[in-house]
Parts: sequence; C-alpha cells; structure tokens
Amino acid sequence: MGLTLDTIKGKCARQEEFEAGIALKTQVTLESVQSFWKGEITVQASVQEPNMPKDMACCHKVRFSLEKEEYQSWHCSCMKAGKNLCRHIVAASLAYYKMLQGKQTISTSLAMRRIVKGYQKQEMLAAEKGCKEKVQLIPVLSIIEGKGKLGLRIGNSYKYYMVKNLTEFYFHMEARDTVKYGKYLELVHVKEAFLKESLSLLEFIMGAIENELRYYRQYYPGRVETGLKCREIELSKEMTERFFKMYIGKQLVVVENGWEREVKVLEKNPEFHICLKKEWNGYTMSWKESVTLLEGENRLYLIDGGYIYCTSPEFTKDMFVFIKEWGAYGKQNSCQIGIYDMPGVCGQVLPYLLKWVQFEAEDIDLEQYKPRPVEAIFSFDVNTEGAITCEETLLYGDFSFNPVKGNSVPVTIYRDYPGEYRIRKIVEDYFKYYDLESGLLLLSQEEEIFRLIDTGIEEFMQVGTVYLSERLKTIQVVAPPKPFIGVSLKGDMLDLTIDLGGVPKEELSGLLENYRLKKKFYRLRKGEFLKIEDTALSVLFEAADGLSLPLEGVEKKVSIPAYHALYLDQVLADNRINSNRNDGFCKLIKICNNNNDFELPKGFCGTLREYQKVGYGWLRTLSQCGFGGILADEMGLGKTIQVIALLLSVKEELSSPALIICPASLVYNWEKEIKRFAPGLDILVISGNVEERENIFTNQRKEQIWVTSYDLLKRDIQWYETMEFSYQVIDEAQMIKNYSTQVTKAVKAIKSQHRFALTGTPMENRLSELWSIFDYLMKGYLYSYSRFREKIELPIIKEGDGRASLRLKKLLKPFILRRLKKEVLKDLPEKLETIVYSRMEGEQKLLYMAYAAKIQEELGQSTPEEYQEGKIQILAALTRLRQICCDPALCYENYKGDSAKLNTCMELIEEGLGEGHRFLLFSQFTSMLGKIKEELEKRKIPCFILTGGTLKQERLEMSERFNKGEGKVFLISLKAGGTGLNLIGADMVIHYDPWWNVAAQHQATDRAHRIGQEQIVTEIKLVAQGTIEENILRLQERKQRLSEEIIDGANSGLSSITKEELLEILNEI
Repeated sequence: MGLTLDTIKGKCARQEEFEAGIALKTQVTLESVQSFWKGEITVQASVQEPNMPKDMACCHKVRFSLEKEEYQSWHCSCMKAGKNLCRHIVAASLAYYKMLQGKQTISTSLAMRRIVKGYQKQEMLAAEKGCKEKVQLIPVLSIIEGKGKLGLRIGNSYKYYMVKNLTEFYFHMEARDTVKYGKYLELVHVKEAFLKESLSLLEFIMGAIENELRYYRQYYPGRVETGLKCREIELSKEMTERFFKMYIGKQLVVVENGWEREVKVLEKNPEFHICLKKEWNGYTMSWKESVTLLEGENRLYLIDGGYIYCTSPEFTKDMFVFIKEWGAYGKQNSCQIGIYDMPGVCGQVLPYLLKWVQFEAEDIDLEQYKPRPVEAIFSFDVNTEGAITCEETLLYGDFSFNPVKGNSVPVTIYRDYPGEYRIRKIVEDYFKYYDLESGLLLLSQEEEIFRLIDTGIEEFMQVGTVYLSERLKTIQVVAPPKPFIGVSLKGDMLDLTIDLGGVPKEELSGLLENYRLKKKFYRLRKGEFLKIEDTALSVLFEAADGLSLPLEGVEKKVSIPAYHALYLDQVLADNRINSNRNDGFCKLIKICNNNNDFELPKGFCGTLREYQKVGYGWLRTLSQCGFGGILADEMGLGKTIQVIALLLSVKEELSSPALIICPASLVYNWEKEIKRFAPGLDILVISGNVEERENIFTNQRKEQIWVTSYDLLKRDIQWYETMEFSYQVIDEAQMIKNYSTQVTKAVKAIKSQHRFALTGTPMENRLSELWSIFDYLMKGYLYSYSRFREKIELPIIKEGDGRASLRLKKLLKPFILRRLKKEVLKDLPEKLETIVYSRMEGEQKLLYMAYAAKIQEELGQSTPEEYQEGKIQILAALTRLRQICCDPALCYENYKGDSAKLNTCMELIEEGLGEGHRFLLFSQFTSMLGKIKEELEKRKIPCFILTGGTLKQERLEMSERFNKGEGKVFLISLKAGGTGLNLIGADMVIHYDPWWNVAAQHQATDRAHRIGQEQIVTEIKLVAQGTIEENILRLQERKQRLSEEIIDGANSGLSSITKEELLEILNEI
C-alpha cells in the first residue's frame, strides 16, 4: 500500500515535528510490516533517541496502520501521539516510505494466514490446557447516583488485579496477546485460559466494549481506538437485566459511597413494612427499609443490606413509582399526608402497596377516606335543526356540575380523575362540538348520528345513566332485510334467482350508491337507518359487483357462465344470506373441492412428489369441469412435469393436438422432458425456417403434442387461425402480460377447448397483467378491461380499497394454484439471502454524483406531461446511472479508474472458490459480463458465459457440463438465462446489478435453488452503497406488498415508476 510525503506532513501538527522526524529516520528499525486481504497495512518499528546519556537511553515502540494511503490508527510509547503524529511515528513512516521505493508489498494469501493462525491457536490451546490453574474474572458493581457501573478484577488464588482499561483488555483478547498483569499473573488472552464460570462474564464484557467501539468509530472516525479508555462500563437497563441474570444466587462485589461489600443476589421480592400514623392535622406514612434502586427493562434491582433483590415484573409494575420516588437515593423514609389528600392515597396508592407490603394503620378507619366514584348523567335530545344534543352532568354525592360549562369543584371534594377521564374519552369519541352558552354537546353529521345510535348509546350506558327524548327514540337502526339467491347449474351456464328480501324498489338505488361509496348505512326516507356493513345486504351487493349483475333492473332470473360457480360458492358460504343450490351446482362444487382422486396415467415414467400429485389433480379437475387455470408454483418446483402428466392422462381423449407455447430457449427443454417422462406421447417441435414450417402446416400431422415459441407463433398465426386444439398451454405466461402486444393477440387467437398457463410470477408489475392472462384462460371472467380497471385495479392501486382487493382474491382463488418451496420441500436445503455493499470512491463517486445531480435537476423542472413524453429518455438515463455503479467504463471509454463493485465481486469469488463454492453470476448488462470474464481469465478462473446470442443447443450443453463439475463460475445475462435452466452445480448466486423486478431476480436464483440441489444456496446482491441501487430496492419493497396481497411472490418492475417515486429515489442520494 502506497504512502506519500504529503500524507505524513498532513498528520503533523507543526512543521517542526516533521523536521524532527526526518532527523530521527536513521534511528528507525522496522520490525514488521503486515498486510491484510482488504488492503490494510500495519507497521511496527522501534525508534532510538540519539545523543542521550547511557543511563537515559530510550527506545520508543511505534505502531501505525494504513489503508488506501491514509492513516487509520497510530500509537507510540512516548504517549505524545494524540490527534496528530509524534516525531517517532513520523520517523518510522519516513523509513517505511523509503523502503517502499521500487518495491512491492507482498500480501500474505488468505489460505496461508488461516494456516498460520490455525497452528498458533493450536499451540496456545495446548499450552493453556496444560496450565495447572485457570484465571478467574470477578465483576465489581459500583453504584453512583442510581446508575450501575461495572468494573473487572482478574486473577487466581495468589492475587487479583483490577483491570484498569477494559478497552485494552478487549484488544488483548481479540489479538490473543500475552500480557503480564503483575508478579503472580501472566496471561495468554484466549477463552481457554479462564474458568468456565467466568466465560459468560467475559462474553458480556466483550460485547459491551464492542458496542462502545462501534459508537466511537461512528462518531469519532479516524481517531485512535486505543485512546478510548474505559475502566468501567455504564450499564443500560437492558444490560443491567442481562448482568444480574448471570448472578442469581451468587455473591457479588458492590461499591457504594466508597464502601465495598459482598452481597448475595436473590430472585425474590423484598419485604417492606409501612406504617400510617395519625397526626394532629394529617397523617405520616413511614417505612423501615432504606434501599438503593437499579432499573432493568422489566425488573427492579433493590440493594438492601447484604442482598440484591431481583423483583418480579408484577412487583415492578405496582411498586416502581413508590420506590423510585421515596425509597431511592437515600431519601427520607417518611412523608406527610394532608387530610384532603387521604382519599387520593387510599384510592390510588394503597391498592397497589397492599399487594406487596406489610401495612399497619394505627387506629385509623381507612373506609372513611375511600374516594367516592364519579357518577354521570347523559340527556340526549334532537333540536329543531335535526342535530342531536347531549347534556352531560357529573355528580359527587349531592354536588353536580356540567364539564362543558367548566363549573368549579370545591376543594373539599376529592375528584375521581381516572373515572372522569374514562367518561371524557367516550364523550370526545362521539362529540366533536359543543355550545358553551347552553353547555350542550352537538352532533349534526349523518355518519356521526348513525354511529351514535348504532353503538354509542350503549357505550354511554356503561359509564353513566342515559335519558333519551321521545324525538330521539324515533331515530333507530332497523333490522336489515334478508335477501335470497337461488342457483342452478344447466349445462355450462348458471341460472340465478334473486329476491331482495323486501327492500323497497325506490330505496334500492340509494342503497347501492351508499354501498359503493363504502358507507356503513343508508338512511331511509322515514328517517330510520338501515345498516349495510357486515349484513346480508353487503353480501348480496358484493356478489352483484363480483358477477357484474345490475341489481337495479334485475329480472327474476339471470344466467351467467358456469366458471363463476366457485366464486359464487365462496359468497354463499356466508350464512348471513339465504340461498338455495340445486344438485348440479353442488355436484360441480364437490368435484372442484376433491381433486386428489386421480391416478397417475399409465406410461408415465416419472415420480411425482405429494404436492405435484395435488397439482396434477387440480389440473385434471379444472379440465374435467371445462375451466382454465394458472399453475403458479414457485420457480423450481416442477410445473412442467405436472402438465406432462395431465397431457398423458388425456391422451386417449385428444380429438386434436395439444399446443404448448413457450419462450424459444425452452422449446427443446419441453421436447426433452416429454420424451423423458411420457415417451408414449408423440411430439412435434415447430421450428426451422419459413419453408420448413410451412411444410409442417401443409402436411397432415398426427403428433399429439405440438411445441412452438411465442415468436414463431406470432409469425405463423395465419396457419394457426384455421386450426383447433384440444389443449393450449402457455409456459412463462408473463409473456402475455401486456394485452395489447402482437404476441398476446396471437396467443388469444388460437381456438382451443382447454387453456392453462404456467408461470412463477403471474403478476410482475400491474394488476392488468393478471387480467390479460385470465382474458386468455376464460374470456370475460374478470370482465372487460375497462370495467376491471374501474372496479378493481384503480380502487386497489389509488385508494387501497380492501373490499376490491378481497373480491379479486375470491375471484382468483379457485383458478390459481401456488406453492412455495418452504411450504412443500422440507428436504430442500435452505436459501440464504444477503446484501453486500461496496462504497464508491474517487473518480467513480464524482462521476456518479455529477450525473445523478443532472438527472435530478432535469426531472424537477419537468411538467407531468413532459415527464410522460420523455419517460424513455429518463429511464435510459437511469440505466446509465446504474452502469456507473457497476463500472464507469461501461459508459466512458477513457475511464481508467477502479470499480468498487468489481473489486468486491472478485474478492467474494476468490474467497468462495477457496472454500469450495461454485458461482452463478447474473447481470443485466452483457458488456459487464464481458469485463468480469476478463478479470476471471486474468486470475485463471475457468468460466462459462451465456447471453442472448448463445444458441439454444449450446445453452443445454454448457448447463450439463457445468452441472458435471466443469468451470467455476457461470456468467449469465439475466434476461437470456433467468428462466429455463437447471444449474444445481452452483451453490452461490451473485446478482451483480440487482434488477428492479425482484421476481425475475428470484427466478434467476432458482436456477440453482431447485429440486436436486443438495447444498445450501446463498444469494448475494451486490449494491453500491448510498446510490440509486440502494434507494430503489427500498421502493420496490413497498411496491411488492401490493402483489403479495393478491398473489404471493409477485413483484414490481421499474417501468411503472412515477415521477414522484423517481424524485424520492434521487433525493435520498
């Protein structure tokens, strides 16, 4: 590591100090230079003072550490080095600088350091095991102004020594130093040197000092850590609790007011004795005990005589106020109580004390002082303007007052403040306004009146006496009607009979309007309230909205498609609504709910796990009922094999071929899997040039399974439009998430009897993506897109509408099957996720900050219209900003500086390879993969690379070679290789530039974390600290919550980012 003269000068307080160091540099002996794997250098040297008398010869010991040409810490035995360097450290630095000229510092390899440390530890442990006597640690607890401070004694049967600097002790333990404490104790600082009973205290001390050092480093960066001298540790409440837990039933040394004594720690409550005596004009309360108090989080620690009492949480809750105020810090052991305050003591204090203390009241009748509880009277009425009024009266015996008018209460009356507070909370909850002149509480809003009548009056009755005027009694919440729905299945349609249960036709329109406005009630024309929320009406209205039925003009019977049966069954399961379901409907529901009665087809050459059998049965059930569905299992759970089992089971029923549509990269994978698990199925892969494909379509083909890609389907759509398929299965169904693309239109144009979709991420970004997939599966099930957007998408996105969200869940639930690995694969090794940060410095940081400021300025000045028009350019600029995080050389050809992230990545790979790991590394930028490949080749690390230009056959070959052990690192373009590959030969996955679509990122990781993996898989996200990468990840976590509410595991992409969200991201940089 380099060191410059300017750096040395910069750390000198005066020029004279630097010149003195120059004069001493010939007297320096460099004793050791240690380099560490992250670039730190530690130099130790001795500096001899010249021209000193022999009897005063002095040799100073010097140590300093460097990182990236900067001093990190320094120390000199002259003790004159503080914030700046002393002349001895300057001299040693100059000697080290001279040594560096023309030389290169050799850094010991990670493997060799481990070997050396391993043998050192082995020898020290052997030496310590041979010691006759172990060392003991004794805690010393000092009590100063109610705070506990912990010191430490160390020693053996010969003598104990006070540890004068716990920070120094910590560093000795970390470095395993050998230190002589005195004549009778020389110690190698390893755990094995201590008695077993001292280890918990050792761990406590080490953790406490580590926390102190962490704080010191954060708030005093660059300071010498060894300058933090700590003789005692101040105990926080949490630390106090942990400390005493270690010493229950043991002796402890306590120092209080300069007096040291041994006390025993007991886990019990102390016995208190309290006496109440009558004086001529009041009372005196006194107690014998005089305790010292230490506070824990949930307990008190009371020092009384030769004991420390660790109190129970219940004792602590009841006695804390009393003990802290009167029993702590050596205060007097008595207090006076005036006669007028005795009701307060008897009402609020004694009930707590009497649970735990021995209480004596000499010839005192405490009952006479028992406080009288407050009474309340509430008189409700309706004024001429239709507002509800309430007159509140509080009573103490014969005295009454109106709190709204603020009437004064005589001092002779002891007020029941807790009781008054409870009454006030209820009053304020229902009444926001009042009239000072009349002293009346006022309520005029319809919603507030309904709430008072519905639930409020009953609450007022619980705290007082309620009087209702005759006018108010006419305002009631009437019992809701009980509507009726009859359902019968006829063919592929459901016939519904709807009876509104006596709702007047003239009120129906208003009722529906209030329901859609999410009001809890409707006020009838007579003035009564009809409750909507949580009634049979709300169930009926929800069913009408979910089935898109216009209730205002509903006839006696309506017909809807049978695929609504499962949603309707969920609605009718609510017992608040009356219903009648015919046998056909009930039979359909029974079939759908029992999908485990299907045997695997003959000729199936695979083995299905239990959850895969359930999936197979689910597919068979939907097929039998004429419905479609999404198999949305998490990536790696084997969706393909479940579909192959389905297609084989219906082989004899196929009147026409089954069509499988998938990404081009998976076409041959489907062919391979079908031949492996269902060799009895004839398969046709539609590929080749235009002439070859035309020949396929013009000739009579007998194959039962056709497989093609989305791209070729779009090109050949004119051939498909004339055909009809028994089954249509789309793999990676997110390919049709955009309902307006040519690919989506081509997929939906295919005529097919049964339709299924496979995807691990049915919703990556917007709810419209789900609509598009269901529009392919069962057209009209989620309405037209305009109605879906109006009734579902916008209410959920813009308003967080829980009702719309719940309705969508009910609609989706029967037709989406999703299982997660953690739920069904208990034997699959776990997946560990971690984020590794790298910090940009120097030129890379300057380039990033300048470009980020430029984007922020342009964005802040743009109007919403300009933002939408220039969104593509803004997102391109955002991509450029991410590329600077990866490596500025991706954007600037002449950039010659470092890439912090690339350096971190190489360190991780080299360390991981040394431990026997193998890597998958994903990046969105193929140019970045090229740079990483160059770095790996420099280090002679064999690797594979897969991008969009890699041929399909090459992908499979490379995957097989990697899984057989060839290569150490597999570099993969996220879009090209994030799906369809099985790479269980790796156990570490690095996302070099985490993509904003977290679902795609997880899907990429699951190339390794899937069935067949036998090792724990570690997913590492490399993130440039303090940049857009870090901030946008937080934004995506928020967006992900929406998709998790609808379908577990769905995630958001960057394309939907709003201007406000982008400004938020950039403002945090």
